[in-house]
Amino acid sequence: LLGQGFTHEQVAAMIAGDNKEVAKTKKKKKEVVEKKRDGMKYVTPFKMNEVVDIYNAVESDRDRLYVIISVHTAYRVSDILQLKFKDVRKQLITLIEGKTKNKRTVEIHDRIKEELEKFAHCGDEEFCFPSRQGNGHITRQTAHNIVVNAAEKIGLITRTVSDKEKRQGKIVSELRYGTHSLRKAFGRFLWENGYDITIIMEHYGHSTPNITRTYLGIDQDDKNKVTRLINYGV
Repeated sequence: LLGQGFTHEQVAAMIAGDNKEVAKTKKKKKEVVEKKRDGMKYVTPFKMNEVVDIYNAVESDRDRLYVIISVHTAYRVSDILQLKFKDVRKQLITLIEGKTKNKRTVEIHDRIKEELEKFAHCGDEEFCFPSRQGNGHITRQTAHNIVVNAAEKIGLITRTVSDKEKRQGKIVSELRYGTHSLRKAFGRFLWENGYDITIIMEHYGHSTPNITRTYLGIDQDDKNKVTRLINYGV
């Protein structure tokens, strides 16, 4: 730029302007990430008794299998829907997570094995959660509706649905429950039963314990409850 006739002051001003634009872009990206995290923070995790009620309220064996896999693996809905029976008929589930691209291995819990006995007739290459249209697996929206319908049945939520949304098959929850409530139930159960937050963090693939605490909505009241459980017998 100096060779093109610009003065040192002009070049410095241009660089400063570029830096401001870069800073603005970074700030916007950070706000988007924080907004997404904030949204996930307020998806309410199911309590353990609610998980049982949800399991009993869903309408089919496939739906019950989804609930059991979700609360025993903490995989995201998009990853669970990709599963085929060949993926779960062994000791470990290993997959590349769609969102993070990280490889994650989870031991198959005995409850998952029990549910799978109902599907012994299904071929290894079949999706665990096939679409009724026969073109792959169900959508994330369908899985969300399954969970929200069950949550409504057990009295956890009410829902507001416009005529247009009814025609589109959409459900709008007044409270933040959904498939992520099952994923979060996994971590809340472990944390409330005294498991190290770093172990839970690794299960979720988070980079820091603070992210996990925020994700699970752990606040001071939760910490106080845990503190009150301490009893050394002295």
